[in-house]
Amino acid sequence: VHTLHGPWTPQTRLFYGEAAKHVHLVAISDAQRADNDDLSYIGTVHNGIDLGSYPFREEKDDVLVYIGRANPDKGPKEAINIARRAGLPLQMLLKRSEQPEREYFEHEIEPLLASDIELHENVSHEKKVDMLGRACAMIFPIRWPEPFGLVMVEAMACGTPVVTTNWGA
Repeated sequence: VHTLHGPWTPQTRLFYGEAAKHVHLVAISDAQRADNDDLSYIGTVHNGIDLGSYPFREEKDDVLVYIGRANPDKGPKEAINIARRAGLPLQMLLKRSEQPEREYFEHEIEPLLASDIELHENVSHEKKVDMLGRACAMIFPIRWPEPFGLVMVEAMACGTPVVTTNWGA
């Protein structure tokens, strides 16, 4: 049994087309399955979280949160624009450790930073959960058919609604 996690590319389609002859494939979402219906899946098993690690918080602050990589597919630039249109500050937990992420950050995100945007990197699980729990909403302006989007489940476990697109899971 092999669980699929990444996006469908021409290379992964070829690889898993061959692998499916030897192993059973498990998808992580219906969206992932729909994006490659040439394969035979043994089932779908959604990613899960330990709800005990994500305490529900009813009272919220007037702040939005974004969690994701610094790349166009994850939509951090759009998250900034959405927060500004809503008139709310944005806390960004942003991954930018890889060279393309750093370049995208430098050219697209950094010029937009101002006092209404709070940037965080490499935070602990406790800090991430606190940010998710306090936010009145999580902005998740995904721009690709992401197979699952685990951070959306984490936000909702904390009682934080997710504002997203109709892409992916």
